[in-house]
Amino acid sequence: YQNDDHGTNSGSAYVFRVAADGTITHTAKLTSSDGAANDFVGWSVSVSSFGSSADTVVVVGAYGDNDRGGDSGSAYVFRVAADGTATQTAKLTASDAAVDDQFGQSVSVASFGSSGD
Repeated sequence: YQNDDHGTNSGSAYVFRVAADGTITHTAKLTSSDGAANDFVGWSVSVSSFGSSADTVVVVGAYGDNDRGGDSGSAYVFRVAADGTATQTAKLTASDAAVDDQFGQSVSVASFGSSGD
């Protein structure tokens, strides 16, 4: 969460895959599309399978994001394909966000059924 790609402490998260033989491979680095200093992207991370597909959903918290006031926070949703390609699909903020809410300090995601919905 202290990666500096988009400014000091802008943050990131890393995706690794474990092969059937136990080999671990780094497949993606997740950074927010609108990253800024002190967003702390990656402070919290949650991972879930995407229904019956081989894709994975990763939700990454950024409690220091300032879009809706200082440290109002946000969370980013990424879809990681079986080949390791990662795409940011959404940015989540609280509808009633305010200064120091720190939305995204804790995140969780779950798969719903075989459709991935």
